[in-house]
Amino acid sequence: MNQLKHYTLEEVSEGVFAAIAKNSGGACSNSGIIDLGDQTIIFDTSFTIQAAQELRQIAEQVTKSPITYVINSHWHGDHIRGNMVFKDCSIIASQKTKMKIDETHPSLLKEHKESIHQYKDHVTNLRKNRELEEDKEEIESLTDSILQMEEIISTLPEVEYISPSHTFNEGMTIKGSQLTAQLISVGQGHTEDDSILFIPERGVLFTGDILVKNTHPYMLDGNVFEWLESLKKISEYPCSHWIPGHGKVGKIGDLTTLVNYMTEMIQLSKQNTDVPLIDIPEPYSSWKGRQTFYSNIEVIRTQLK
Repeated sequence: MNQLKHYTLEEVSEGVFAAIAKNSGGACSNSGIIDLGDQTIIFDTSFTIQAAQELRQIAEQVTKSPITYVINSHWHGDHIRGNMVFKDCSIIASQKTKMKIDETHPSLLKEHKESIHQYKDHVTNLRKNRELEEDKEEIESLTDSILQMEEIISTLPEVEYISPSHTFNEGMTIKGSQLTAQLISVGQGHTEDDSILFIPERGVLFTGDILVKNTHPYMLDGNVFEWLESLKKISEYPCSHWIPGHGKVGKIGDLTTLVNYMTEMIQLSKQNTDVPLIDIPEPYSSWKGRQTFYSNIEVIRTQLK
């Protein structure tokens, strides 16, 4: 396989692949490829057309069976905008997720297309900041951000809104000739409704953004207390590998870390301290998305009320 631009591919178990988004690419979130034997499933379709195209090419190279089902774990754009590359397949989401996609994305996509000049200005500012920066790690981070924004901008005018074609309520099972895929709604957490995909024969769980690794989770569209309940649900699955929505392939310890993070966040939110003055606890100080930590404090304070 040629060098991939948007993903790092890892076969976590026979026939089950994690497509881990590169920081400099246009994927912006992780995806999955599952070869059931007589058919192939894609889990989440990334943020850009070119990343979704690469995902499809990967799937066609590493599996010998046609792509039949494509799953949207939740409604956020970095997990569903690649749907247009798979519009000849059956795109599946929970009923609540499809309703949210249909409610938000036509206008949101239109707004983003009309704001493309602002994204270009942002790239210009990132380049200026990189020229002034002396720290090597920060220069690398700014370079990744520039490359990622350029990927998003390059095909944004061409993105089509493609809604899921099939829905389910609590769950559904897809049986292949070799493997089984169990699609389950875990309810509210990261968003109003989040879905996971479990491959029981391989002990692999694709979690979407219910689980993220070494990344501050985005809480604005969810509920931290319901999210903790969702994490409790998925901890009961007998898994050897967990594929998070963001970050590298994880294990049960990463779920425990996220539970600890949210528990500490709730306690910090109860303190009578101005948000900018709250220190990020040491275990999480190096996580990606530092600013998200502070917005999460604000979200939890609102939910506590």
